[in-house]
Amino acid sequence: LLHRQDPFFQRFTVRLNGTNPRWGFLEMYNDTTGEYVPSCDQEFTIRNAQVVTITHSVEWSL
Repeated sequence: LLHRQDPFFQRFTVRLNGTNPRWGFLEMYNDTTGEYVPSCDQEFTIRNAQVVTITHSVEWSL
C-alpha cells in the first residue's frame, strides 16, 4: 500500500557524500536496508538537486 499523499511518507534522510560539505553524491537513506543509496540517475535533473538543497538550507550556485 502506497501512501503518496501522506506527508509522513514523503520524508527522506538525505546527505551529500563527498570530501566537502557543499558537494558530493546525493544519497538517500533506505530504511529497509539501513544503507544510504545514490539518488541520481539519468532522469535526475538540476531542478531535482535545487529542490533538495533548498529544502536542506544549502545555497545553490552554478
